Amino acid sequence: MAQAGWSTILVDSDMRRPVLHEMFGLPNAQGLSTALSGDGIAPDQYLQATEVENLRVLTSGPLPPNPSELLSSPRMEGLTQQLGSVADILLFDSLAALPVTDAALLAKRVDAVLLVVESGATRRGTAQEALEGFTKVGANLVGVVLNKFSLGAAAKYYYEGDQAQRRRKSNIGPRPFGRLLGDVTRRIRGR
Repeated sequence: MAQAGWSTILVDSDMRRPVLHEMFGLPNAQGLSTALSGDGIAPDQYLQATEVENLRVLTSGPLPPNPSELLSSPRMEGLTQQLGSVADILLFDSLAALPVTDAALLAKRVDAVLLVVESGATRRGTAQEALEGFTKVGANLVGVVLNKFSLGAAAKYYYEGDQAQRRRKSNIGPRPFGRLLGDVTRRIRGR
């Protein structure tokens, strides 16, 4: 989005195991936790430039003892509004949806949620539970991102799973990737 020319802010809202500061090689002495502590400094003062043009990052800051309380505080709502007013796109990277309530608390404060599912690692029941949690808080779930997906593994799975069908029908080619991803999404949702 930043490379497309949109002013983009990426916020590391995982205040338990943050990683964005490491990914971008940024200091993490101040950030989201500092901005939410009520020190009176405007949140955009904690933004850090990156090597990517149009992309600024708000790191997590020092790990607080009460991340869930900070994310559900009125200050978080104000921070979201303030940062949204200085950027075209505001993205929050959050903790996994299930271990604690942080992701659900954040999901209520944003316009849209993308659920990220790790191929080969996230179990269907876990993904379904996350979807149900987002539904309960009224989150606007706009899609699922399947990461660490291997086309080779998918082709092998498809081939081995449908050997009998392949023997009955000739001239069956591989399924288009989009259709396969749709099948995976339906499986996650239990349809």
